[in-house]
Amino acid sequence: MRPCVRGPATVLLTAVLAALLSGGSAAAAALRAEQDPFFSSEEPAPLTLETDLTAIETGRLARDDPPLRPGILRYLGPGEDTVTRTVEVMRRGNSRRYLCDFPPLLIRIPEGSATGVVFGDQEALYHVGHCQNRRPGFDAYALKEYLAYRLWSRVGEFALRARPARITYVDTGGDVGAGTRWAFLVEDRSRLARRAGGTFVDDSAADPARVSVREATLLAVFQYMIGNTDWSIETMHNVMFLRTGDGILHPVPFDFDFSGLVNAPYARPRQDLGLGSVRERAFVGTCRAGADVPAALARFRGARRRLLATVDRVPGLDPDERADARAYLESFYELLEDPGAVRREIVEACR
Repeated sequence: MRPCVRGPATVLLTAVLAALLSGGSAAAAALRAEQDPFFSSEEPAPLTLETDLTAIETGRLARDDPPLRPGILRYLGPGEDTVTRTVEVMRRGNSRRYLCDFPPLLIRIPEGSATGVVFGDQEALYHVGHCQNRRPGFDAYALKEYLAYRLWSRVGEFALRARPARITYVDTGGDVGAGTRWAFLVEDRSRLARRAGGTFVDDSAADPARVSVREATLLAVFQYMIGNTDWSIETMHNVMFLRTGDGILHPVPFDFDFSGLVNAPYARPRQDLGLGSVRERAFVGTCRAGADVPAALARFRGARRRLLATVDRVPGLDPDERADARAYLESFYELLEDPGAVRREIVEACR
């Protein structure tokens, strides 16, 4: 007997009525979730992507800008209803196009093709996958990088939304042998800008003096927690700036694959910091006037249970990988219990 599947209007009405009973802010959250149905869920998105993966793989090292290739994206929704969209696909990424035979992808959804309750009005999806076709264990590194995005969303002021996905790849140009693998998708930054009522700025318009000191400090502690030194506010390396109406620049991080939390085999430690492994932590925050490191650390202490619970919500990780991620985060909290270590490793380590 097939279960009764409620339509999108019924789901929205139910969510809004329940939210109104519990407070206006919850009602706004319900409406925002309906406006972004794809990224409002943490459940793995069941997808099939058809495109010329052979051409993308063989052309990943080309210096010219990669071409957009036609493709089809299918989503198996509730009640086994399939939503099909025509898309355009290209490889993306800088270092990973050299490190991965299966690079990250940009999936562009042409205007008018993304209507409906699944994709909403998404214009682009930023894909991060398994990197290596012939090494099944690489799925775990993608999932742990997804975890990093989720962790930042728990403590940061502004975060890109991400969703895990179980993707079946169909190569229309050959057979790259990708099969069905774990991945995750990140929203286009324009959607975060609309939610925040701001705009993203490029490096020529980014005045470091306008960066929120409080958020920069939070980000530095977060990157220390996950063991990531592959970022910089000063050079805008793996950090974007969101400018709000008051002119303040808010740091938005991305790309965490070189972190100790992910521990990807291709990641290398920064030798200028004297690190022997990416699992070793180094605080690379900048010494800024007004930086309140104790307040940032207090925020992380208060979020401990929530952050550790996030590890358990990541799908697809085997018990060993999940235990490893949890233990790595726990080691950060063990350090926070030692005032001397906090002073030496974080407070006095700014640059």
